Amino acid sequence: MLGKAQRGEAFMTSYPFPLQVWKIGDQPVMSLGGELVIEYAIELKKLFGPHIFVLGYSNDVMSYIPSTTVLKEGGYEGESAQIVYGLPSKWGGDTQTLIINEMKRLATLAQVPAKPNK
Repeated sequence: MLGKAQRGEAFMTSYPFPLQVWKIGDQPVMSLGGELVIEYAIELKKLFGPHIFVLGYSNDVMSYIPSTTVLKEGGYEGESAQIVYGLPSKWGGDTQTLIINEMKRLATLAQVPAKPNK
């Protein structure tokens, strides 16, 4: 990263984050790249039911994927874990919202019904 800065090269401003929703029979499986913090599984299970499988480390490992809460709290997972993977700054504050909204869209395409909050 220092070499890029010294050469005036641009840093990444976005990341092609891999997401998938599929079913094995009636079993919904939701896969996300990176090392997810637990809030992603909790939120997806609230939306789609406790029976879904939520998998991290799927199709790419680019760093911890912090939730909005972890980003606000800072620390290693929210502030600097991604630097060792060559990502120059922390994830954007809307990361969790973007990911969850895309998982909802993919779930609709895969015909995974949403579960009402109880």
